[in-house]
Amino acid sequence: MDQKNRLEQEFEYIFNDFWTELVNFANQFVGNVNAEDIVQQAMNKIWLQIQQEEIVNPRAWLYKVVYNDCNNFLRSKKKQKVEGRNSVVFKDISESEDTHWKHPIETLIQSEQLEKINSRIHCFSKMERNIYYLTYQSESSFSIEEIALLLGTNKQTISAAKNRLMRKLKELFQDENENL
Repeated sequence: MDQKNRLEQEFEYIFNDFWTELVNFANQFVGNVNAEDIVQQAMNKIWLQIQQEEIVNPRAWLYKVVYNDCNNFLRSKKKQKVEGRNSVVFKDISESEDTHWKHPIETLIQSEQLEKINSRIHCFSKMERNIYYLTYQSESSFSIEEIALLLGTNKQTISAAKNRLMRKLKELFQDENENL
């Protein structure tokens, strides 16, 4: 079998084995509409990569690419301005899947809290920002174990970083209340 046929068979195997689970994984971050596009981009990347060198663990490689592409997508989406405001929010409240009705004051408070966090998130470490997004801003909240797997570290590191993040968020809102 020649090199080209071997690569095509390897890619077909990868595509058939991982497509559905990767779409489900991406769907947790970006929703059903964009998940397939992100996975398609990852498949294009792996096709180019396997032509250059062998990938020892294609599943892990694809998960990391999809995870990074989801983060890039969310980062670009979050930079969109809220109409009539000069600040950015993490999640458009109108797109929330939360179906229970919220009082306009509750929605305003939530929006202001998100804006406050967003204005200070750049001060947090990259690890803390990733934990924040995966825990509170993704469509399905990830556990400490899942976050550790996604970020390639251990549970204790994630747990400690999450505790630091929670302290910082608590201080952020305590400082505001003391200034009132």
